[in-house]
Amino acid sequence: MEHDVWKSIYERFYRPLYLYALSLCRNRDDAEDLVQSTFLKAFLSYEEGGSIRYWLTKVLQNEYYNLFQRRKRLVFEAGY
Repeated sequence: MEHDVWKSIYERFYRPLYLYALSLCRNRDDAEDLVQSTFLKAFLSYEEGGSIRYWLTKVLQNEYYNLFQRRKRLVFEAGY
């Protein structure tokens, strides 16, 4: 996809993705990080065809799951 197309996608889906991320993690900084990593990974891996909204949502869900797993592992390794 071209730069202008991704810019349009970012402008259209940033807010809904941010609100969804915020509902998952309940932390503004984490929500912002999730959305940014979502767009980066989607930009690098999206193959045309299919719903971009669905793809972005799936990437965000996976990013949240990865964040949750990393934090769970850190807590476990710290012995809490």
